[in-house]
Order: sequence, then C-alpha cells, then structure tokens
Amino acid sequence: NNNLGTVVYSSCILNGLLEFKKLEELNVSYVTLNSYRIPKDKFVEVAKLFSNREYKSDKIDEMFSNTDKGFLYKETIYRVKKNEKK
Repeated sequence: NNNLGTVVYSSCILNGLLEFKKLEELNVSYVTLNSYRIPKDKFVEVAKLFSNREYKSDKIDEMFSNTDKGFLYKETIYRVKKNEKK
C-alpha cells in the first residue's frame, strides 16, 4: 500500500480480465495495468485485451505459464495471536 493506492506483487501473473468487466459495471473510473517483469510485446497484447474488452479471452492464460487469480478468490482470515506485543 502506498499513498496513491494499493500495489500487489506476486510470483504469478495476476489475471483480472474477467474482474475488469465487473469493475466497469460498478463504474470504477480506471484500473492500472502493471508491466513489471512482463516482456513488452506480451504486455502490449494484454493491454489490447483490456482495451478491446475481450473479457472471455483465454489468451492471457495461453501467453503465460504462471497465471493466477491471486487474492481475488482467496478468503482473508485475520488471526490475533495471544500475548503478541505491538
């Protein structure tokens, strides 16, 4: 997290193309695509998928061997440890 928003890094490529459609339906103003550790030619193809609203495309999963939905579909569990010092 930084003062401009939340930044998420993972060892996998986070494929949020289907979620992008949901965000648009909720009138989210914009999303930012992060090209970190993605070859430029592949990132351009990913950006085109988002720009063209190709929500049902499997192209991202085909381009990368390490895609994931990451935290998008994992339940977050907060646990408080006993006697934990702050």
